[in-house]
Amino acid sequence: MLVLRFIRPHVYDMTEEFKTEMRETASVHLLPLFRADRVSLDKREGCYPDYEIFDTPNRKPAFVIPVGRGRIGREAIVMLAGARVRIDLPLIRERERLAFAITMPFDLGDGAEGRIYLEHDGGLDLLYSRWLKPSKVETDRRWFDESVDLAKYAGKKGTLRLECNSGPDLDVVGDWIAWSRLRLLPSVAAPLETSAGPRKPTWLHVTATFVRQGDYVVLSVGNGANMTIDCKLRLNGSEMIKERWFTADGAGQFAFQPRERGKWEILAIKNSASAEWVAAPAYLVVE
Repeated sequence: MLVLRFIRPHVYDMTEEFKTEMRETASVHLLPLFRADRVSLDKREGCYPDYEIFDTPNRKPAFVIPVGRGRIGREAIVMLAGARVRIDLPLIRERERLAFAITMPFDLGDGAEGRIYLEHDGGLDLLYSRWLKPSKVETDRRWFDESVDLAKYAGKKGTLRLECNSGPDLDVVGDWIAWSRLRLLPSVAAPLETSAGPRKPTWLHVTATFVRQGDYVVLSVGNGANMTIDCKLRLNGSEMIKERWFTADGAGQFAFQPRERGKWEILAIKNSASAEWVAAPAYLVVE
């Protein structure tokens, strides 16, 4: 079986993508739930103060269109800087996760940030955040396949809020985010500890790196699913160790709101169940 897709100006081999979707028999696909009347624009972020109608397929700042990146072409929700899209979720089941893919369609501009929030019970939780800058970072010129564990929301109904925010220079040229393969899937069990000892984290990634006090920051840990993390860091020049600083979710991520202003320099991390530190240089500036 061969599945091909033409997305101007290339033909993409979609065979493996098609086979993967066929194996996901318990999935709930969310892309078909996209509706133009659930699209809005945050003009403070989007820098489009005078625009009411956009030169897009649906005249909105978010629309569905095929997007090709690398060798992969996918149907995607494409969002301009400042766009907000809401998608109502069915009842979240036990041991369920949100899976999706994210990219920037163009290698232009000063980068953009994609965020996913969950609105539920009158509250708002940040599930995911990623900055991309394909104009300068070659490894950002691809689809990123991600997932976020939803176990703590089991039995609830909620609404996903997808966001696209402009880059640090507020130059909106090319500041588009594409979301694809949005679906609910059964959670993947965390790897078991073996006789070789506790798992080790492999890296730490912080997004975003420049935030205001009280804003959400997402920490992503390589090989860190459901792992409790100790951290060595330098906060405004003072070194310290934060024991059991956070426990990552099933996707190896943790969202928190930093309260201390200044420069955070993360030096190393480790599994709290282990004595072995892993160098993980990263930084965060809180204004």
